[in-house]
Amino acid sequence: MTFGFDVQAKAIDEWLVRARQDGHETLLSLPMEPFDFPHSDPGPNTLLTSLPNVDNMQRLMSALRVGGGYVGVTTNSGSRFLSDSPKLMPIMQVLKDRGLLILDTKVASHSVVSSLASEVGVPSAASIREIDSLSDPDSIDKALSSLEQSARLEGAVVGIASPLPVTLERIQAWSKTLAERGIVLAPLSAVVK
Repeated sequence: MTFGFDVQAKAIDEWLVRARQDGHETLLSLPMEPFDFPHSDPGPNTLLTSLPNVDNMQRLMSALRVGGGYVGVTTNSGSRFLSDSPKLMPIMQVLKDRGLLILDTKVASHSVVSSLASEVGVPSAASIREIDSLSDPDSIDKALSSLEQSARLEGAVVGIASPLPVTLERIQAWSKTLAERGIVLAPLSAVVK
């Protein structure tokens, strides 16, 4: 599994190291402007469409310095920013220059992440299912079953989940039964395009 960590979290470098020591790839989750900003505010140093690119680049570079060993970036906000090619393009160029991938969590219905990543040459993947949009055990189990079915049809899929105790418990139970059904969990870097 690949873990994403909010760049604004405390002790992020320690969490990045710990996840890698446990055998997991890591991503940095960048704060990006949603359509309803400032009503929904991802916090300080959010990448904003209203800022000059040079300011967003300073914010990006600050975020990328919070730790090391991560393979790429993602976001759980950013519906407006991820739909703005001129604002996102410089970010993509930095990702390419640093050899990083990007996971599009599909927070923007008109996201330009995949097209810009392809254009620039940044490895990318897109999430197809949020595993715990409903956070009860039965709903999570159904989402995991659906994810498994999609994996059989497509060869590889990406699901995302929150670190809720119920979600982690259901994923752990599900993952113990995958080998007997011929399914393998893979790090994100194995499924990017």
